[in-house]
Amino acid sequence: LMFLYYAVLHTVNANFIAPLKNKTVTQGEDIVISCKISAGASYVKRSWTHKSTVIFANGNKLPKDPRITLLSNEHNEYTMQVKNVNTNDEGFYTCSLYLNLTYKSTMHLTVNAIVPPQLTDVSEDKTVDEHDQVILRCIAFGKPQPRITWRHLVPSADGVRATSKFLPLGSVKRGSAGIYECTADNGVSSPVTRSIRLSVNYPPEIDETLSPTTVLAPKGQTFYIECVTSGFPDPTFQWIMPDGKTLPIKSKALGINKEGINTISKFYFSPLQLSDYGNYTCIASNQMGRVNTTIAL
Repeated sequence: LMFLYYAVLHTVNANFIAPLKNKTVTQGEDIVISCKISAGASYVKRSWTHKSTVIFANGNKLPKDPRITLLSNEHNEYTMQVKNVNTNDEGFYTCSLYLNLTYKSTMHLTVNAIVPPQLTDVSEDKTVDEHDQVILRCIAFGKPQPRITWRHLVPSADGVRATSKFLPLGSVKRGSAGIYECTADNGVSSPVTRSIRLSVNYPPEIDETLSPTTVLAPKGQTFYIECVTSGFPDPTFQWIMPDGKTLPIKSKALGINKEGINTISKFYFSPLQLSDYGNYTCIASNQMGRVNTTIAL
């Protein structure tokens, strides 16, 4: 005859294991979990489990994960360590004492892994034409989920503009250009930030308040007339002289300055002679268009 015996394990509430405290750990850090066993406890074996998976049975390690080690296998202390914690290490950990074939004593704790913010998908620097539709993107990962904030740093530094992963700018104007900063923050470690430069193409415009159409100049002195424009990309210039000829671009009589958004072309006379008087036409152009103005000298 063959007799089959079924052993059913019963969990008892005997105070053989000190209470375990839940732990919160930042991803990448190490965690130590210790099971303190009362001096008078008598047991036949013990184990550590994660969720439903046995990690250690007495001193025997079951998973091959090199990050997991048993630091202490003393009678009154059963301590394990997990290095470089990640979110897969989260969950329910149980220390169990098997008092005999029928009864066991257990204690549980929960490990929660938090993850610093990481920017995973951010718009590259963009160059667009005026009136194009533009949406900037800033996607982050973390635990808890990071909060995204946007600022327009340059030129306006106008503070927070949005708190979502997408920043719709609509039909952009030249004033929309500049540096946009997105920041992801979830309270774990330091916030992370990325900058996006937005350039907006628009045709040249001549500032006639700074480029008068009539200039009085004394003969015999060093003098210049100037053509003050804005536009992006920066305009290139041509000067048409009173005799209808175009001044060569590399002429020593020409100079270009950049002041803020303005590009300034200067036509030098050194010295100014009687034959120099007349009408000069400045033509400014870029890929978006061209504009001209005539200066009577």
